[in-house]
Amino acid sequence: MIHDGSYAVLHTPENKIGRIVDISRSGLALTYFSTSNDNLAASKIDILTDQASLKDFPCSSVSDTPMADDQPYSQITMRRHSIQFGDLNQQQQQDLDQFVARYHHYELPDQRQ
Repeated sequence: MIHDGSYAVLHTPENKIGRIVDISRSGLALTYFSTSNDNLAASKIDILTDQASLKDFPCSSVSDTPMADDQPYSQITMRRHSIQFGDLNQQQQQDLDQFVARYHHYELPDQRQ
């Protein structure tokens, strides 16, 4: 789980923005709205919150899948896009580690029976 208000901007011709739903040292997943077959083949990504911004991190797309839709005839679909970070320099890795430590929240499963 990631802090609400954390977004990513994929450097594509349309600069697609989405809400980050998971992040680690190796990559992230985001959800976004799509009205067409978007081409999200990005080589760079920005990570943004109201208090931090990480710019121009190298990345590559891993997957892009539609999410369950309650309205099957809608023109707009919600999709989940996963990326893997590329080779980060030392400063980028340090910035990412700090971001993950500050904004990523682990949720333990409910152990109550």
